[in-house]
Amino acid sequence: MGLANGVQPPMTKEEYEEELEHMRTPWLYSHMPDPHRCVFNEAPRHTSVYFQCRVVIADPREIRYCLEHAAKVGYPLTPEQREKFTKDEARIKLQGLSSRAVATLEKVMDDPDAPAGVRAKAATDVLDRTGFHAKAGLDVQVEAVVVDLGEIIRQRLEAKRAQLQGVVVEQLPPEEPA
Repeated sequence: MGLANGVQPPMTKEEYEEELEHMRTPWLYSHMPDPHRCVFNEAPRHTSVYFQCRVVIADPREIRYCLEHAAKVGYPLTPEQREKFTKDEARIKLQGLSSRAVATLEKVMDDPDAPAGVRAKAATDVLDRTGFHAKAGLDVQVEAVVVDLGEIIRQRLEAKRAQLQGVVVEQLPPEEPA
């Protein structure tokens, strides 16, 4: 690959699977570096300690360095690779911040001292990011049953009339023959 001395090439598929297996049993391999973090040693040069860079990389089978350290060690990158790795790093960093951002929006929405417009904007941002934005179609299935109240009232009045006529008939004494 034309890499400088000491610069690590991307992992092979077998190395990557072996590292993932080691991650499944962390108590046995606690001293192993994280394969999804940049392998650049950020410890001071005069120490023999290995301090792995904190930047998370998307796929160590493509590159093992973050963009900053890839430039430092002289890792050869094409413009297309640089663009792809920049997008990957940005996506991972933003995903890492998303839980804090949602927590902040929650605090703002629940803060009674915050202006109503700010609370509404926070709620809108949360809904937009979950896919429930104003431009999304909202389909609601509704069934309506039409009831003729006039007919119900007529039926009840007729039932009441029949009931009252039956009572009146029973209360009248039978007619005596003349």
